[in-house]
Amino acid sequence: MKRDITKKITTHIGKLIRSPKLLLTLIIPPIAVIVIGLAVFAGSGLYPFGDKTLAWCDMHQQVLPLLLDFKDILEGKGDFFFNWQNAGGMNFLGVFLFFISSPFSLLVAFVDKADMMLFMNIMTLMKMAVCAITANAYFRTCHKKLDVTYSALFSVMYAFSGYSMLFYQNTVWLDVMYFFPLLLIAFNSLVKRKRIGGLIFCLVGMLVLNYYLSYMVVLFTILYFGVYIFLNRKKGSTRGIAPRFIIGCGIAALISAVVWLPSFAQYLSSARGANILKGLFDSAVFAGIYTNLPLIFCTGFSVAAFIVYFLRRKSKNSRFYALLSFLTLLPVVFEPINKMWHTGDYMAFPMRYGYMTTLMMLTFAAVKLSHTKPDDYAQKNKKPYLIGITAAGVIYFGFTIWYYCSYRYELDSYVSTLWGSSESFILLLIIFCGFTALYVLTMAFGVFKKLTFKSVCSVLAVIVVAESVFNANVYIGASAYTPVKYNNAIELEGKIPEDDDFYRVKLMQWPKKYFDANLIGGLGYPTIAHYTSLTSEDYMYAMKRLGYSSYWMEVTGNGGTALTDAVMNIKYYIEKFSAREPVIYRDKNYSIYESEYYLPLGIVTDSDLSQCTELPKAERIVIQEYFAKNLLDTGNELLFTEYEHTGEKNIRYAHRDGIYYFTPKSNTRIATLSYKLDIGEKQALYFDCFDLVARNINEHINGSFAIYVNGIKQDLSFPNKDSNGLLYLGTFENEKVSIDVDVNESTYCSSYGIYGLSLGKLEKAINKTKTADLKVDGGNISGTADNAKSGQWLFLSVPYDDGFSATINGKPAEIYRSMSGFMAVKLEEGKNNITISFCPKGLKPGIMLSVAGFAALALYIIFRKKITAIADKAEGLCRIGIYALLVAVLAAVYVLPLIISIIGNVCSLAG
Repeated sequence: MKRDITKKITTHIGKLIRSPKLLLTLIIPPIAVIVIGLAVFAGSGLYPFGDKTLAWCDMHQQVLPLLLDFKDILEGKGDFFFNWQNAGGMNFLGVFLFFISSPFSLLVAFVDKADMMLFMNIMTLMKMAVCAITANAYFRTCHKKLDVTYSALFSVMYAFSGYSMLFYQNTVWLDVMYFFPLLLIAFNSLVKRKRIGGLIFCLVGMLVLNYYLSYMVVLFTILYFGVYIFLNRKKGSTRGIAPRFIIGCGIAALISAVVWLPSFAQYLSSARGANILKGLFDSAVFAGIYTNLPLIFCTGFSVAAFIVYFLRRKSKNSRFYALLSFLTLLPVVFEPINKMWHTGDYMAFPMRYGYMTTLMMLTFAAVKLSHTKPDDYAQKNKKPYLIGITAAGVIYFGFTIWYYCSYRYELDSYVSTLWGSSESFILLLIIFCGFTALYVLTMAFGVFKKLTFKSVCSVLAVIVVAESVFNANVYIGASAYTPVKYNNAIELEGKIPEDDDFYRVKLMQWPKKYFDANLIGGLGYPTIAHYTSLTSEDYMYAMKRLGYSSYWMEVTGNGGTALTDAVMNIKYYIEKFSAREPVIYRDKNYSIYESEYYLPLGIVTDSDLSQCTELPKAERIVIQEYFAKNLLDTGNELLFTEYEHTGEKNIRYAHRDGIYYFTPKSNTRIATLSYKLDIGEKQALYFDCFDLVARNINEHINGSFAIYVNGIKQDLSFPNKDSNGLLYLGTFENEKVSIDVDVNESTYCSSYGIYGLSLGKLEKAINKTKTADLKVDGGNISGTADNAKSGQWLFLSVPYDDGFSATINGKPAEIYRSMSGFMAVKLEEGKNNITISFCPKGLKPGIMLSVAGFAALALYIIFRKKITAIADKAEGLCRIGIYALLVAVLAAVYVLPLIISIIGNVCSLAG
């Protein structure tokens, strides 16, 4: 076997040495991608030609801070399974596998945090270059009749396709993109050679890279083999494919269980779920073409190939790839199908399967062009045609430069808003039609023998470069900016001195958050803030009720009160534009302060926390008092004072059936509720406006109020995405305070008011409250609670997770879910030695299934002939199974969703 492998390697090397053209076309695609990318970087001032980064949207909000966390883990400063630096502490395994499980992520170990924003430029370009390498490998392996020059051109097209242009900010999706051609090579190996090793490797690999996008890979796999076997059902060559397909997929599912089982368990506990039927019923029939169709606009050649070659040289192969192209194009057009390709729901990035559409269309072109040979072209150029197409190309390339410079701000709609606009769509369509026309003319001149093969390839190469440069400028160059916020924030790293206490850090209240929620954790500081698709629903909704800002899947990290901050172990605050003393650290942008009201982790309370599973469904002032009463030693004193307004101007104000209503009487005058307060003891004042606990991106109450304290504006558009928790109005003592609440528009809410928190009472309660002596080490919490009384409980401000287990004095102890999303353990009388450890839910059974999968693979390798012989006897049954899967996918993803949406739209019109 070793001799066979050595012989193959030697043969391939010999071919490369003897064929410079072959060698060059292997090297040229990734080099071309890098050169084109660097040219765009240079023109836009992107690093390494400037100090600008392409990291925008999810790349700087989620991916980059998580890479900073991962860097800390690689350096031994954090735990891979449980990360205290996000969301009050959360399972990091699923987050890693969802966002950054790429081999390129290991490179962060060699990059300083201060340079990480700039490193995103290099990482993105490297991944695009790898896309070209794997695409070239696919065309070379699976379409051997295709000329190597076309293979190289198609590889560059794939790297600069609409998918990479629109979605590069979700950097791990590019890893899935470059793995997809390898999956198609594995499919070809199974179809042609009846080998399943590649199928197993690629399915497992793509699951490891991103288990969420792997759902789409599974759909495509079923479509691919179902359609292939059906179209070739009368051919004897398809015999044996179905049983091996089922065996390979089964082994891959088992081996990858260590990834998908714990990840899926974490996904189910997140706030990401949605009512699929309702979503389809309310869905538009047609997808957002302004955003979706530009995915295809970036690869005009694939459309041109359909135009030139669709009716030429028909074959089952071309029909097969035409059908796959059609099936992957349908979700681009029809929204219900699109939603089902996204597990039934998505918020943005509506074509996460788009690399499949692109490669299928390029493959169709490859199949058509595989039938052509250099001899099929003219042996000598017809000069008028060569001059004409060359002139057209040069003129059009110049036109695109002028066009981009003239309309760049209109073209850049996607980079600005994450969605295409009608204006940007028309502008991009014009350019797409121009490039497509050039491709059509060039190929037609080749088909009708007006140009030589070399001339056609040369002209096509120039058009590919021009198209790539234009689109890269629209989607990458336009995103370039100097990361001032990041650069300022990263200066805060390591500025909090070593502290033996467990603590968290949060942002002080400000109308807008200072920087991305995840970046606090990226600095190396534990925090309550977090934003990913895996934010726990219980945790996020509990934080909303406690008065912290939150929207969509983000807990922003500001809001709350001094009471909740104390219970959440907030010991340090990051504040902007502040000169107050004493200060831990200060620079020209930020200051770090130590809290006056802090409680260590682990509150010992007399309250029966097993009866406090949920926070009350009440106004947030009631929730605050409930929190204090059950966790602190308040002596039954109320910590908050609710203030009534003392004046009304141009406003109809009512409170009935638990709802507050605000309606300006006239739009010509300001509508105001006035508060004249006479503050005695020291109080922190808060303003509250809240309605429903939900994960809505926008809420109807947003922008309803403008708040002024003593004539100074606090917020002119409250609530908003960045600040919708309790709004801190300031701390006052022995003074009169005037507060005006201007009503910007008619609105209603379920929780409203101005409250004063007695800081003296809070300090007294904190001093009287007993806490345990706990230490945190990775995913483990250990320590003691001495002199506990019978019936006392331990409250932990750690988000509840089924992966935790506890022991008290060496005996297993039940962990209770308390206060809507935190943990509580019942203590024994006397001394309690406490140990709490974490293992991601589903990890242990996942490991067991993976071991079984490797064992099954080993058995298959050892007894392959016997197993396949037995499996081949079930050929008919296996085919029926694949057809059943195909029908199920077509029905569940394509037919029924469209029917449900049409019914919903008809009902909406009738209503």
